[in-house]
Amino acid sequence: MHVPSDDIVNEYDEVNSPSDWGQTAFMAVTNDLWSACYQGKMQSPINISTKHLVFDSNLRPLRILGSDKEIDVEMVNTGQDLQIKILDSTTQIVFSEGPLTYDYELFGVLIKFGSESNRGSDHQINGITFPAELQLYAFNFVLYQNFSTALSKPNGLAVLSILCKVGSQSTADMAAIFSALDRVLLKGQFKKIYGLSLDAIIPSTFQYITYQGSLPFPACYETVTWIILNQPIVITETQVKIYWLNKTK
Repeated sequence: MHVPSDDIVNEYDEVNSPSDWGQTAFMAVTNDLWSACYQGKMQSPINISTKHLVFDSNLRPLRILGSDKEIDVEMVNTGQDLQIKILDSTTQIVFSEGPLTYDYELFGVLIKFGSESNRGSDHQINGITFPAELQLYAFNFVLYQNFSTALSKPNGLAVLSILCKVGSQSTADMAAIFSALDRVLLKGQFKKIYGLSLDAIIPSTFQYITYQGSLPFPACYETVTWIILNQPIVITETQVKIYWLNKTK
């Protein structure tokens, strides 16, 4: 399913508005940091109205090569959200097919939370916000040398979005991520996690929503193919509360 460009509606709230953004590790450094955020026509995040979705029979399933491999990562508190850096440079995880014309290499992950268990995701579905959202950022390594170069270029990035819902039990790999929170309470603190498997995190579904949008933080370059899986992953109420309590300390 894809979102027609004419039906894209940018909906910011008091948490996610441009005026509330802070520095993030993925943020582009540019002399004109804010213009696209306010003046762009394809800005993310958006509120997705399911009644306006269009089924595209030409869209193929998304392929993720290397997701079965265990990787070592580092969780960093950026002061605005949680970033996960991939430490193992020898393991390449690649997004291909689906709505993508090129191949994209996974660069890192951002985890978006809110102050309440039912508010945290960047994207909304029919006006409903989810407790959290995992955003897996990949860059077009066919055309561009690195993430920093690709983020401002055409077809530069693909972001796989995984929405989170509250349930009774999360996966072991998600539990490992949350167990590291106590070590990253303050901006700049980091914690390494070993043997993380994306297969244990990414839902097993071939269905997704896709649209052409932007970085959801400055400089808001409109270079992103968003792929939002239609199946959420489970996090627990305790995990959400731990994050928010730690953030307010």
